[in-house]
Amino acid sequence: MRKRSDVVNEEKMSNLQKAVIDAYCYFGSQDCIKKFKDLFNEKVIQKCESGQKASNCVSVAAPLRAMVYCYGVKEGGSDAFDKVMELYYAETVQLEKDYLLRGLGCHKDITALKGLLLLALDRNSSFVRLQDMPDVFLAVSENPVGKEFMFNFLLERWEEILISLPTEHRAIDKIIKYCTAGIRSEQQVDQKNGRHGRDFRAFDEEIERAGQKINWIKKHFKKLSEFFK
Repeated sequence: MRKRSDVVNEEKMSNLQKAVIDAYCYFGSQDCIKKFKDLFNEKVIQKCESGQKASNCVSVAAPLRAMVYCYGVKEGGSDAFDKVMELYYAETVQLEKDYLLRGLGCHKDITALKGLLLLALDRNSSFVRLQDMPDVFLAVSENPVGKEFMFNFLLERWEEILISLPTEHRAIDKIIKYCTAGIRSEQQVDQKNGRHGRDFRAFDEEIERAGQKINWIKKHFKKLSEFFK
């Protein structure tokens, strides 16, 4: 019988290997990226037919599944994105849905990424459970392409976010955090500083973090302050 300590050590090693591989791909190794793209084509595209669940048809080790979906979508474009979306809707195992969602967030297409966020906000959609809505924003924010537009998305869609999450202040805190992760300019800090800073703890915390990154914080833009007058 295997000792629990052996299982734990194996899990730690597996996570370490995953982190090393992920970093290798993240920094642009074409060999690494190609291997994951090939895995996606072989283990996902070729193995999973319409209506099947990824948890049943994808034979990839658990620590690598999210990366296979991610690089498959990133390199495979709209066809790969559509395939992963199909698998996402068919899937019933929540952990697998999480892997697939992370993959969807890796798309290079801005319109598709914004579409994910809008689906998350649409309470008539079956795309995501209410409590998991911030996970969609996290998946998009981890993509450099998504990070570029998410702050403006927050400003433009603030009313919809509030309507979708009227009593979920913790979820809103998370969404604010993810949408402001890419702040790099004085104007953006000013915009964020003026938006409900007194009403949501997350704004204050993220304003401080952004200010530390660029060494100043100013207040002059209050686009949606009427919500909390």
